[in-house]
Amino acid sequence: MNIAIIAPSHVPFAIGGAERLWTNLCSAINETAGLQADIIKIPARESDFWELVDSYYQFHHLDVSHFDQVITGKNPTWMVQHDNHVVYMLHPFRGLYDTYHLFHLPERVDSAHAQVSAIAHACEQGVGTTELFAMLEQLRAEKNIDPSDLALPGPFLRAVLHRFDANAMRGVKRFAAISETVAGRREYFHGASDVAVAYPPSDLPTRVGAPNQYFFTYSRLDAPKRIDLIVSAFRQVSTDFELRIGGVGGELARLRELAGGDRRIKFLGRLSEEELASQLSSAYAVPFVPYEEDYGLVAIEALGSGKPLITCTDSGGPTEFVVEGRNGFVADPNVDSLRHAMERCLHAPDYTTLSNAALASVKNISWRRVVDCLIQRVPAQSEQPSARKKVVSLSTYPVYPPKGGGQARVFYLCRELSKEFDVHTICLVDGAEKHAIHHVTDHFTVEYIPADLTYCEKDWDLYQLGGIPTTDVAMVGYHEQAPTYSSAVEKAIAGADVVVAEQPYTYVLANRFATNQVRVYNSQNVELLLKQQMFRDSAAKDTVLSWTEWVERLACEDADLIVYCSDADKAIMASTYRGAAKKKSVTVENGAASETISYPTSVERLALKERILPGQVVGIFVASWHQPNIEAVRDLAKIAAETPHVLYVVVGTVGAYFEKTGEISAQNILFTGLVSAEEKDLLLQIADFAVNPMSTGSGTNIKMFDYMASGLPLVSTEVGVRGIELPPGFAEIERIEDFPAAIERMMNAPRNIQKRFFVEERYDWRAVSARYIAEVKNLLSQRSV
Repeated sequence: MNIAIIAPSHVPFAIGGAERLWTNLCSAINETAGLQADIIKIPARESDFWELVDSYYQFHHLDVSHFDQVITGKNPTWMVQHDNHVVYMLHPFRGLYDTYHLFHLPERVDSAHAQVSAIAHACEQGVGTTELFAMLEQLRAEKNIDPSDLALPGPFLRAVLHRFDANAMRGVKRFAAISETVAGRREYFHGASDVAVAYPPSDLPTRVGAPNQYFFTYSRLDAPKRIDLIVSAFRQVSTDFELRIGGVGGELARLRELAGGDRRIKFLGRLSEEELASQLSSAYAVPFVPYEEDYGLVAIEALGSGKPLITCTDSGGPTEFVVEGRNGFVADPNVDSLRHAMERCLHAPDYTTLSNAALASVKNISWRRVVDCLIQRVPAQSEQPSARKKVVSLSTYPVYPPKGGGQARVFYLCRELSKEFDVHTICLVDGAEKHAIHHVTDHFTVEYIPADLTYCEKDWDLYQLGGIPTTDVAMVGYHEQAPTYSSAVEKAIAGADVVVAEQPYTYVLANRFATNQVRVYNSQNVELLLKQQMFRDSAAKDTVLSWTEWVERLACEDADLIVYCSDADKAIMASTYRGAAKKKSVTVENGAASETISYPTSVERLALKERILPGQVVGIFVASWHQPNIEAVRDLAKIAAETPHVLYVVVGTVGAYFEKTGEISAQNILFTGLVSAEEKDLLLQIADFAVNPMSTGSGTNIKMFDYMASGLPLVSTEVGVRGIELPPGFAEIERIEDFPAAIERMMNAPRNIQKRFFVEERYDWRAVSARYIAEVKNLLSQRSV
């Protein structure tokens, strides 16, 4: 596969961070089997209006059709036209985007020149690129244009480049960014919302050395790096440590003056890479406090050298890696707060733990991960795809789009299976719904079969008897009254190679209709244990428990493969049903769809929260209508009474239960009811912390992975974290009665990007499903022998 990295050659020529990034990316691609890349550069002049327009024109007409893929990352390179175009976003022309407000210029064009006004209006209306170039060429011929109309920066140039950029983004196949901070600048992407993040590593040869008595910072000495803030704060710290500053730039004279003759402050000037690595290796800590940095290689290099990082809440990229008190310290952007952070660092009780955590926080950053993110391999023309095996999946509830824990497990595991097989999931849905087939991907369909009237009536009678929904377990006793669903299942299984019962209740049909197919039981819980907890005081208890025990035993004894969501569930099942211990099994933990969960910067999150819930301290609990969740909400009401200054947002269908019963009237608990994935993501963004006050239940809590993928501070019970290999410090594990005190400690803690890394690497659905797919393929291969 041949890849072109398209980059501008800036005039006058200079080598900076972007140039190093493209060079290292090109080398990484060329070191990957089956890939080869080259960097294509065109001089890009940007000193005035017409130079910028001409640069955009050159890249728009650059012919790179002889490559299989192109990668761009800065303006104006994404003007290139290619069917397989990936943007790895560094930034656009920032003076016309996120820093434009610093010039105090208007956003709308107000020109006396008729053509300027007409072009500006056309840009607002979405004029095409070719037509816009033509209009600009006509304008270039005009002699009476006011120079202010063509100012850089200026509202007219801003309108023109925004239109070019927006048009270019429509032709992009996939988007990635160098940091969550950049990915969160939605204006950069002009409407694209699915932006992956691939952190580029540094090429500085860092090494870990014993710490000496000095802070070390380095960068260009210009205003946005805020070295002046570091100098001012350090001067107020009572210590014999030095502050060493590496780098050159226009701020040097002012910084020397600001240092005021403090002998502890040393200016080292320009440093070679070896000198830089040496200073970094021996430093005690690295203060790095730029304003809204896109990424910040200084942060990566410092942490990679085992040095605690001191940064500010508005520093952008560096804040994605620093966890207060764990691998560094986070200050507000003022002298007193930064001084306090430096003092906390100096008096840290365990420097070795800080250093080790710093190293661990960047260990997953590699060029291999960047290449895997940016490049999707295309099979050679000669490779003929083999015939796909067919998997039929059976569910007693709808799974698309997934709106609860069980739905998510079924949906995402089936989605992952569909990368190897043709998967058809058949869901029993409410009788009032219409039959529907959802084509999720080319190889994954979800079919909704409304329950027949007789089945609905039987289920309703059982529900009325017990007072708890019974649609799932009713399948065991009343499947004969669901002929429409049964017929669809029978027909689908006849043409399948594998049948998966997503709950034990559908196994009654798998057992009835499957003959030579591989039979899989996807165990989401120990259902007998769960139903005992749910129906312990219900008049339907005996019926529900007898049906559950019979069908769960059948699934455990008959299935070719049992899929557990935790080893604890496997052990309980083996002791409950002896046949389960003899069956082939695989543990596939619950996970998260990380790509659906945002990780906002602190600045973005605070701005969003200010618009939606200003002034509120917000805790979040995600819960479906499920007995263990109902009991957890009852405990949450007690917690809420002791923390009246916190608003607890309870997301999910459990709210419908309490709306029905009216048993909870706490003013600081807000039930949202069922929400979409986008709405849940929004609520996770504005939350200050998450709680998981579970005291009963089986399996693992999918909500935990949503919380961690968002980086949220988290308070949970032991039951809430069951089945999850949670690293130290990722959650406060407390008894219910101790939640209020833990919440007081956690509510102002920063988000932790390491939690997201942990979920992506260990618990993303794409990661946890690999063993599942391998076991199914293995069983099929054994059948074909």
